[in-house]
Amino acid sequence: MKKNYFIIICVLGIVISLFSFQKSVNKETQAELDKRLKKFKKMKTRICNEDAMEEVMIIVDSMLIRRAQVIKTSPISKPPIPPKPSAPDVRLPDDSTPVGPIIEN
Repeated sequence: MKKNYFIIICVLGIVISLFSFQKSVNKETQAELDKRLKKFKKMKTRICNEDAMEEVMIIVDSMLIRRAQVIKTSPISKPPIPPKPSAPDVRLPDDSTPVGPIIEN
């Protein structure tokens, strides 16, 4: 029983393989194949470029974050504290009479 199935499968495989290989390829089939290959290469190139850009963005982001951390902790990058401004000149009022109550008892 098992030998019969094995023999049938082998015979079918041989027959299919004999008919599947063509000696010549016509021009229309070759043109269609070239078109599909071109489309496939274009798609693979686009996917590869997108993956590469994602990896590069991760690397650049980590480099920028590290650079910012170094600049933040570096004492050279922090400017010195500016000096306090001088006190403004206070103008005294022209009227020098003493201040008193408005309403007198």
